[in-house]
Amino acid sequence: MWIAPQLLFMILVIFVAFISVLRIPNERWALRMVLMYLVGMGFVVEAVGNFMAHQGENNSSLYNAFIPIEFVLVLAVLQRIRPEWNKAWALCLAVGMLGIGYCYYKGLGKGFVVAEAALIISVVLSIGIMAVLWSLANNSTRSLVKLPEFWLLAGLLLYFGGMVPVIASIRFLFEMDKVLAGKLWLIAPYLCIVRYAFTAYAAILARRTAPAAHG
Repeated sequence: MWIAPQLLFMILVIFVAFISVLRIPNERWALRMVLMYLVGMGFVVEAVGNFMAHQGENNSSLYNAFIPIEFVLVLAVLQRIRPEWNKAWALCLAVGMLGIGYCYYKGLGKGFVVAEAALIISVVLSIGIMAVLWSLANNSTRSLVKLPEFWLLAGLLLYFGGMVPVIASIRFLFEMDKVLAGKLWLIAPYLCIVRYAFTAYAAILARRTAPAAHG
């Protein structure tokens, strides 16, 4: 049994994004370090997770462990773009971690990815990302398309925002029709490809331009 081409392509795109982040000089972009961890861990999780699935092993524990880590790292990205919003980021962190903790405490998932926890972080992060994008649009001294932060945030928003309806309906559909649920979940790799393609472009742009003025 071969790994699906879209999954292999997804892993390749994540790897390209990681290399693109690594190539940014340390002093060039304040987001470099946190992105290095976010993209690097994302690559490891997807590579190992898909290998486990290919071997017929349950990989839900791996993805469930990554949910809070990814949440914290994406919040760290937002905090570095808008550090003056520290109280709002602290509130997002508290809401997200309490929600995730409750889902894990209740034992939701039962051998599957904890969809409720993934839904919580997707909603919280989507709101935070939209707020930062709106702030950049109103305060940036440069065209948005020239800002690496814009492309990074746009990719994250497309991913987390796009995952909301998928995650919200997946458990219900799985109980009703496993085949349909499986087809719905095929959307996730394509959203992931878009996310990391935008991340790679943002990293390339950051390497070529001076540090952005966020306004």
